[in-house]
Amino acid sequence: MALYQLRASGTWNGAETWNFGLHGSSSASVAAVADSWAAALTEAWSGTGTPAGALQTYYPEEVVLGTATAAALSATTGQQLARADVDVNLPGTSVAEMLPPQCAVVVSLRTPVANRTGRGRFYLPAPAVNAVAAGLIAPAAQQDFVDAMTRLFASLDAAAFTPQLFSRSTFILTTIDAFNIGNVFDTQRRRRNQLQEVRIPGTV
Repeated sequence: MALYQLRASGTWNGAETWNFGLHGSSSASVAAVADSWAAALTEAWSGTGTPAGALQTYYPEEVVLGTATAAALSATTGQQLARADVDVNLPGTSVAEMLPPQCAVVVSLRTPVANRTGRGRFYLPAPAVNAVAAGLIAPAAQQDFVDAMTRLFASLDAAAFTPQLFSRSTFILTTIDAFNIGNVFDTQRRRRNQLQEVRIPGTV
């Protein structure tokens, strides 16, 4: 089994970027894993499978999931050995305004290890305001995000890809067996820091 890092990357407003991803193992080639990752992302973003719920309905059209990347890594050093990219070009469909870019829906990952090393997460991009209710993630949106991620993991499982946490300090792999999504928006400051800010001066 080879170690892989999967990465989904996209843009908003045509220029600013976002990404998320996870690690895992597969006996397939890097090109085949990239194709499986692209299929899983498509299922989560715009799929109509069971359970229902598509991410695209909570993102405006200027938010586009663009590329699915699979990188084969050395299991002893974590260094990249090979890489394959697949263009997916999946825009959002919401007509609502996007939240500030530092806002994020967090997918928390869990393993049988009951300490910090057994937990992980990745940050989905800032959704549109139709995902918000009273300052929190709306219950219907929260369930749709969970359902979309359920289909993503099911698609990876069908492709014989095992999602795992990978420690770059100990090089230990731990299999992910559950996930959850809370109803509180988290923040990822580096997405805010990528913005080119326009300032209007005033006088004192």
